[in-house]
Amino acid sequence: MRLIIALLKQHLLTSLVNDHSSKFSLHNIFSFKTGVIEPTEYLDFAVTLKEFIDENKISEFERRVNKRYVEIINLVDKEVTELTEKEGDIQQVISKINKDFQEKLCWGYFCN
Repeated sequence: MRLIIALLKQHLLTSLVNDHSSKFSLHNIFSFKTGVIEPTEYLDFAVTLKEFIDENKISEFERRVNKRYVEIINLVDKEVTELTEKEGDIQQVISKINKDFQEKLCWGYFCN
């Protein structure tokens, strides 16, 4: 009877772990192992997931992702601002190129 109960528990653990691990991609942000094969890996996955939940590590990941998002937004804002500040210089270079092209293209020819 104990063997049957142990086998049922193992089957339940395997089913639950397979169900949960299938929700994660191979290179997931949480580093959860996927594609569990060995019997010991099922228990390891369950323990890791339990610790993750018990220690509320999702909050830490959320904080990190939000911080990185803010850093990216600030970087994009800085680069757009720098580009906008250089708009006049860029327009001058484009005008010079256009003028030079027009002069070289029309050299010896009648141009409008």
